[in-house]
This record gives sequence, structure tokens and C-alpha cells, in this order.
Amino acid sequence: MVKMNYAVEILNNDEVNVLTEDGGVVSIYRNEDDGHWVSIYYQDRPTLFDKYMWYELEGCKQYIKDWDKDSLYPIMIMDAIQWLCPMSKSFNKVDSYTLYRLYNEQRKLKWDATPVLEGARRLIEAKSGRKVNHIEFEDGSLFRYNVLFDGIDTPLYFNLREDMVLVV
Repeated sequence: MVKMNYAVEILNNDEVNVLTEDGGVVSIYRNEDDGHWVSIYYQDRPTLFDKYMWYELEGCKQYIKDWDKDSLYPIMIMDAIQWLCPMSKSFNKVDSYTLYRLYNEQRKLKWDATPVLEGARRLIEAKSGRKVNHIEFEDGSLFRYNVLFDGIDTPLYFNLREDMVLVV
């Protein structure tokens, strides 16, 4: 039996997202008015798991379930997983980065990376004070780049998530 991969993103004490490898998404949050919990079960799958997926899911059909104030995360999370994957009997918890990668690879989407690379180029030039001759993604990440500067023959490695730390 194949296990369904899932991830739980705890955003803060009052908000949790449950994601499955096949693109399922459930958002669980505490209602600000009276403190009860609400689960939003999205009936569509986003194109990609990324920061823009919420704009896409906003317009899709949703099933909403109210929970008691005293409901526990594990119960709400298991309910979300079972709703997203009713045919699966076995689950494998993974970190959200791994799940994002698995889902996005499954989608096999081709997208134009030019705007992302140009934005990274401008940012790296501004932070380093040097002109970039060539830039490319490192291992398919949106945050790690190999960079060639003017007058330097060896590519340097930039990780934009680590506050522009330059690693040689």
C-alpha cells in the first residue's frame, strides 16, 4: 500500500495548514470573534505550492467546518487528512519543503524563470556592489544561485534566504 505524504505547517498558535502530496489543502484557524476553530477544505488543487496559491484557492469551491474552542490540533489535522485522501489508509508526514518540491515536480510545469533571475541579479548586484555576468539557479531552488561576477572566473554561491550571505 502506498503511503500518502502530507505536511503540517504551523503558522502560529491560531493557524495551521495541512497539505497533501496530491495538492490537497486544508486551512485551520481560530475565529477571532469567539475563539472557535474553523477548517476550510479547498476542493480544487493549486497550480503550484507557492506563496501565490492562496490567491488561486480563494476563488475555488470550499467546504467549511466549525469546531469547538477546545478542539485539539491532532483531531482537526487527522480530519483534514482523511477528508483530503479518503481512499488512503496510510500516511507519511514530511516537512513542508519536501512536500512543496514533490507536488511541484509532479505538476511538471514549465514557467519562465527570467523575471525571478533578473530580480535576483539586481538584488545581488545591489548587495555586493559588483556587476553580475551570469546567474543560474542552484539545484532548482528559488533562493540559491550560482553567480559569475565581472573579473572573477569562479562561480560564487548566494543564498537569498540567509540574508545574502556569500559562500565561496
